[in-house]
Amino acid sequence: DDFDDSPCGARVPLTQAIPLAGRGRIRYRGSDWYATADEAIAAGTTVEIIDYADQSRQVFLVKAVTPTQGSH
Repeated sequence: DDFDDSPCGARVPLTQAIPLAGRGRIRYRGSDWYATADEAIAAGTTVEIIDYADQSRQVFLVKAVTPTQGSH
């Protein structure tokens, strides 16, 4: 079974800002999902999914993708 359904590493748009210690929303595979981060992130930012934020797999842990990342 080589099917990998893990969202980790996916880069997605943040559709609702994530406040510090709060939750925002991302669009992943055509649906809106809750997301949390270790920092406040503005809506419209591209974020990378790091992992699930909890055992329910309903909230994703994300980080902002900086424009310079990977361009060296």
